Amino acid sequence: MNNNKIKIAIVGTHSTRKTTLCHLLIGKLKEKRKDVSYLAELATSCPLPINKDASVDAQLWILLSQIKGEVELEAKPFEYIVLDRCILDNYVYFERASDKIKQKDEEILSKMAIAKNLLNQWVGTYDFIFKVDVNSKDIEPDGFRDTDKDFRTDIENRLMHLCKSMNLKNVYYLSGSNEQKLNKMLEIIDNRQRKLNNWAKNNRQVS
Repeated sequence: MNNNKIKIAIVGTHSTRKTTLCHLLIGKLKEKRKDVSYLAELATSCPLPINKDASVDAQLWILLSQIKGEVELEAKPFEYIVLDRCILDNYVYFERASDKIKQKDEEILSKMAIAKNLLNQWVGTYDFIFKVDVNSKDIEPDGFRDTDKDFRTDIENRLMHLCKSMNLKNVYYLSGSNEQKLNKMLEIIDNRQRKLNNWAKNNRQVS
């Protein structure tokens, strides 16, 4: 955990109802009288073109902005931090952008090394990363995200591969309805908190 804060990220390829799940989770945590902060997806603020034609610079801007936003929230007095995306799926979009470049010069290679190092160093700062499945065959146009299904599938496949290759212990996979996903998140969070409370109680008794 991060300075007694619980950092929860909801990740996945685009158009999988991540934002909806974030707000459902925040609502339930607030019902339990928890202090909750929220970091919205930052791609919408990127000054450079994004989606399937995004450049390495655009995706690096998003990745660095993600870390900046999380650092700022961690400095504030909230018990829970809920994130719409995290460095994990930010990196996957970066990876796709860099893979499109056939001839990589020294500058591109340097940016790739920076992104990879940030991923490896930062991914462990999350208490929970909830990976949302692709729950709809259709992509509803929202005027922002690309509606190309192949693009969405590519990001999904890359993200699944990354999670498995890194053997991450803080990633949990969600499927089913929004209600089922929400209940699973709450169960996992509550179970972890229960174990920590028992551990603290037992340590007090021993001391």
